[in-house]
Amino acid sequence: MTPYLRTMRIIVFAMATGCIFFLVVTQVIGFGGPKQAAPPIITYTACLFAATVVFMRFVVPGIVVAAGRKNLVREMIARADDFEFPTDVGDLFKSPEFGNKLCGLLQTKTIISVALLEGAAFFSLIAYMIEGTPLSIIVAVALIIGIMLHFPTRARMIDWIERQLQNIQGERGVISR
Repeated sequence: MTPYLRTMRIIVFAMATGCIFFLVVTQVIGFGGPKQAAPPIITYTACLFAATVVFMRFVVPGIVVAAGRKNLVREMIARADDFEFPTDVGDLFKSPEFGNKLCGLLQTKTIISVALLEGAAFFSLIAYMIEGTPLSIIVAVALIIGIMLHFPTRARMIDWIERQLQNIQGERGVISR
C-alpha cells in the first residue's frame, strides 16, 4: 500500500507544481494580452470548460472505479471458486494481488481526477496569457486548489479501500451469477 501512496503523492504534487509554476511564469513575465473592449471569449470558454471538467471529475472517476471493481471481482471469482474476499484493509495482506489491484484502481482514479483539473487549469492560464482577464487567474487558482485537495493521505486511502471492500461485498453475489 505504501508504494502506491508514495506514487500518488508524487503525481499529485507534480501536477499541482506544474500548474503553480506556469501561474508564476504568467505573472512574472507579465503575460496578459491586450486589454480589449471586446468580450473575453477565450476566458468565457475556459470557464465553461472548467465547469464541465469539474462535473466530469465527479462522474468519470466513479465510472472507472465501478468498472474496475467489477472486473477485479470477476477476475478473482474466475481464478478460484474458494477465493476469500477481504472484508477490511487488514485482510488485504492475505491476498496481496487483490490488494495491489485495488490500490492500482485508486491510483488510476486519482490520476484521472487530477489530470482533468490540470488540463482546465492550464487552459485558464493560457486564456489569461491571451486576454489578461483576472477571471482566468481566479478559475486557475481554484482548479489548482482542487488538484491539491487530491493529495492522498494514508487515512483517506484506507477509507477509500474500506468503501470499495463494502461495495465488493454488495456486488459480489450479483457479479458471480
